[in-house]
Amino acid sequence: MGTALLGCIGTYNESPLSRTNPLEQQHQRTNTPLHVYYYSDVLRDSLLSSDLRALKHVFGEHVAEQTVVATVPPQRGLYVRVYKTSSPGPPTIFYRLWLLTVFVIPYYRDVAEYSFEYDLYIDTVLRKTYHYEIRSRHLFWIGALPFSWITLLMNSYENAREAIIHQFIRDARSDGFL
Repeated sequence: MGTALLGCIGTYNESPLSRTNPLEQQHQRTNTPLHVYYYSDVLRDSLLSSDLRALKHVFGEHVAEQTVVATVPPQRGLYVRVYKTSSPGPPTIFYRLWLLTVFVIPYYRDVAEYSFEYDLYIDTVLRKTYHYEIRSRHLFWIGALPFSWITLLMNSYENAREAIIHQFIRDARSDGFL
């Protein structure tokens, strides 16, 4: 809400490794349920539930007919544990200067805002951990106010998050786990 009034142009990008084409439909989905365990240090329930919906949707579409969000891992079979952490970074001197000048001096921020770790287990044995990041790039400036509509045309957090899920599936398939 406040950033639009300040003139913010921003975008979210997935890690460079995940910038490939969407998943091909060449792999058959299994009818064995895929168990997913999701952990996040982000306290907002709306982000947590939207992340879970995206995981269930993409896994259900490309990996398993049924995706189960569970609290106890199964003794046999495949399951995925997902960790999401946020790290917006500490305020810099340029950020403080931007605030002191009442948004007249432009402030640009480029940080890895979210990190995702996908731990893939088979029969309770960790097979591999996959790490991905979502970078946030924003320009804050009162002069950017007339151009803040450009943010609507840029990549959103939801698009970047879904690209990471697709990349995880591609990586796990290329490693022979899915």
